[in-house]
Formats: sequence, C-alpha cells, structure tokens
Amino acid sequence: MFFRPNRFEVVQGLVAHLKPGGQLVLTFPSLGTFDSLWRRIDQEMAVRGLLAERRRLEVYLAERPSAAEVRGWLVRLDLAGIVVAEYPLEVGTGAGQAFLHHPLLRGGFLDDAFECFEDQRLANEVMTRVSEDVERFTPLIAQRCVLSGWKL
Repeated sequence: MFFRPNRFEVVQGLVAHLKPGGQLVLTFPSLGTFDSLWRRIDQEMAVRGLLAERRRLEVYLAERPSAAEVRGWLVRLDLAGIVVAEYPLEVGTGAGQAFLHHPLLRGGFLDDAFECFEDQRLANEVMTRVSEDVERFTPLIAQRCVLSGWKL
C-alpha cells in the first residue's frame, strides 16, 4: 500500500467501489519499517549538512501509518469484520551494490530515500556511502501490516 501521501483517501475511494458484502484486503509497510535504515540515512545527511533533504525524509517517515491508525480508518469507513494484523519481516542484504539493487528495496523504499534529494548525483553519493555501512543498520526489519474489512 504505497498510496502516498493520501493513504486514507485512497482507502476511502477503494471502499466506495466495494459492493455490499465486498471485502477489502491490503498489506503495507507500517510505522517502524526499516527505522534503522532511515536513522542511518538521516545521520549521513546530517553529517553533510543536508537540511532540505532531512526535512523531506522526516515528512516521508511521518506519512507512515501505524496498525492502530489503519484500524481507525476502517472503523471510520463503517467496515465490519475488521482484522488488522502486524508482523515483522527481516530483509537480508549485502553491502554496496547488493543493497542498492536489492529486489525488495529498489523500486520502493530506496527510491523513497532517493526522492528526498533534488540532486541525484548527491543522492547516489549519500546512498552509496550508506550502502557500504550495512552492518550499522541491519537487520532490516519491515513491519508488515495486513488489513481486512467487509462492506455491509
């Protein structure tokens, strides 16, 4: 569920298209996903004095919903039979290019970090430095949340 930044509105739109008796089931990375990685990226940005990039990273991280928040969305949308479950998933990776091109990270989470930079040359430099320091932010834990609810 990468419906950034208006996640609730997207879920609301999906529910609006459900027929009575229809079920909504989504899985998404919730609050807490890869916190060790985000701290390491923020640290690298801080060392380099990248204030605008750090603010963008902070905004991105603040967008992530918690399982409790998502449960509240489903309640507000009058769904029944609501189930919200969260579980950790460890993502194994190596350093350097193995990290930067990891199939579960690239095209998603790492792209979100790259989006914090206007200068992609600088983004590559920062993320390459971070990628060489994998032992400082592993294990990488994704908090996976699964939600389900039925439209009455």
